[in-house]
Amino acid sequence: MSKNLTTNLLIKLLIIMPSLFISCSDTNSDFKIQNQQNSSNSVLQTIREPSPQPVKETVPEPVKEAVKEVIQKPKLQTKNPKKIFDNCILKDNNIECIDLDYANTNNIRQTLNLWIPCKNKKVLEDCMSDGSYEVIVHVHGGGFVAGQKRESPNISLLNSGFAYASINYRLGAEGLFPNFLHDQKAAIRWLRANEKNYNLTTESIGAYGNSAGGASVGLLAATSGLQNYIINERSINLEGNVGENLQYSSDIQAAANFSGHSDAIKLTQQPTGAKPRVVVPNFLAAISLITYLGEGIPMPHLIIHGDKDQVVYYEQALIYLNKLQEIYPNQTVEYNLITIENGGHGGWDPSVGQETNNILKNFFLRHIKNFTNIPEEKSRTLISKITN
Repeated sequence: MSKNLTTNLLIKLLIIMPSLFISCSDTNSDFKIQNQQNSSNSVLQTIREPSPQPVKETVPEPVKEAVKEVIQKPKLQTKNPKKIFDNCILKDNNIECIDLDYANTNNIRQTLNLWIPCKNKKVLEDCMSDGSYEVIVHVHGGGFVAGQKRESPNISLLNSGFAYASINYRLGAEGLFPNFLHDQKAAIRWLRANEKNYNLTTESIGAYGNSAGGASVGLLAATSGLQNYIINERSINLEGNVGENLQYSSDIQAAANFSGHSDAIKLTQQPTGAKPRVVVPNFLAAISLITYLGEGIPMPHLIIHGDKDQVVYYEQALIYLNKLQEIYPNQTVEYNLITIENGGHGGWDPSVGQETNNILKNFFLRHIKNFTNIPEEKSRTLISKITN
């Protein structure tokens, strides 16, 4: 049964049997007083007037099935936010992953996996005694309707001494902008609030992602330093209040965008591929990183995109780069576009994947660990033998 049909049938059920859906937990005092008054009037009316003959309500079978489907629908599986999970342990290198609830909601969509670099140690406490670790945040893709945080880390980044956090965020209608952005910012605030618990250094945090994750990282970068933003006289709360760490910063200091969009208005004009479902101009502007770029904190940007991408067209990378060139004509911050010739929406051949991962690692070593012996990257082209 489709979700729309289920929803329609439930609405009908609400009309047929309203007494089954009365809330017992409303905390609004005005609402309670009004209900109490209505209840008193109903009692008086019952005393003064003869009770009508009861009418036997019959519930149509489709409605019964709809309710049955909702009731029997399995609950979202959540994980204990303090537990270390076997499926998050890279046993070969003794790297442990901790599954954490950054919003304190027990919602699996608001959790993150955290890996600590851990060589030749068997328990997490021993790993954390090795020193403090700068953090790289990974944001998964999936068109803002699907996807999961990683259950295996980027080994290259871990071997370079970074802690690695892969985050979930709300998706679909539940995650409609700005909710997904609020979640991502809450995860970053949580990392800063808990840095001493996991021996992290969070003064500078880097972030990267692919597709919707790349677009998210672009938004995190462009809105760093901004609490609110006005689009066509409408104020948007960019920070949100998810979690319990509002006194901490959600800013990042370096952003790497793999195959993500930069201009949602242009995205709707693609002949094929990914297109936003909501085409209201204010909404499209709000989910476009170029709307905010240059308004917040300056930082380095790395753009990696395939020129044969049929999901998020290569034009999106050029728009991103052109906007950076407009804002920083003298390139006072590092920004580069790595073009994957013959590359689609990811799925490049292994040699290109290895090279882009090395570019990513060096990007964060330069800008998060501040290594001065690694030369700046230049915009260039890599050739992929595989188009996906």
